[in-house]
This record gives sequence, structure tokens and C-alpha cells, in this order.
Amino acid sequence: MMIASCTSRTEYVQASYTSTALYDGWECRKLREEYIAVEEMFIRASQAQDKSINTDVASLKGQRVALP
Repeated sequence: MMIASCTSRTEYVQASYTSTALYDGWECRKLREEYIAVEEMFIRASQAQDKSINTDVASLKGQRVALP
């Protein structure tokens, strides 16, 4: 028995609310640095997730071919 699921494309993932309380009192320079760091993490995570989709699809196609 095999269980499989597919990853959603990043363009279909909805944003979620983040409280601004964490950033209260931050100066513009620190906010900008945080923005850049989060943006870079988002890009890497999005690329990894989209790559996972391609792997999921290839794996499912291979399994379908292997079925009797």
C-alpha cells in the first residue's frame, strides 16, 4: 500500500496574518534587514516547494507506469 500527496504550487498558498507587535520599536534599517532576510527565505522555500511538485508528478507518473 502506498500513500501519496502532492504539494501545492506556491502561487496558490495564501498569506497569513502576522502580528506587528514583534516589530514595534524597530528602526527602518533593522526592518529593511528583516524584510530582505524573510524575502530570501521565502524565495528558497518557494523554489524547494515548486521543485517538490515536479518530483511528486514524476514519481506518480512512474508509479502509474509500474502498475499492472
